[in-house]
Amino acid sequence: MKKIVLNGVWDIESQNKKYVLKGDIPGTDFGNLVKQGIIVSPLISGIEEEALKIAENDFSFSKSFDIPKEILAYNNVSLRCESIDTLADVYVNGNLVASLNNAYIPLNVDIKAQLKEGNNDIK
Repeated sequence: MKKIVLNGVWDIESQNKKYVLKGDIPGTDFGNLVKQGIIVSPLISGIEEEALKIAENDFSFSKSFDIPKEILAYNNVSLRCESIDTLADVYVNGNLVASLNNAYIPLNVDIKAQLKEGNNDIK
């Protein structure tokens, strides 16, 4: 069994395109915005109104990753996420592989059919 870790820097973008950044995963949209000084922490700054406006937007997280040929020889290739916050659709190479509607539940789904040798995308 071979493991490919997708932790690290991901592209993060708000639905309204006001916030476009690179951020750390594991992590959150607000956590990365605060960490990079784009917004101040709504927990300590009193900017609840601004935070609510930001929260009205969906955020997408995306990343490219490489799949070597030998991975495609396996019977199954699982995507495992320790937790995804609340509502999310997960796409691999543009194909929907999971829809989630429960906070912080681990995801484990076979994505072999969506993978190709070389460059792949997850969103």
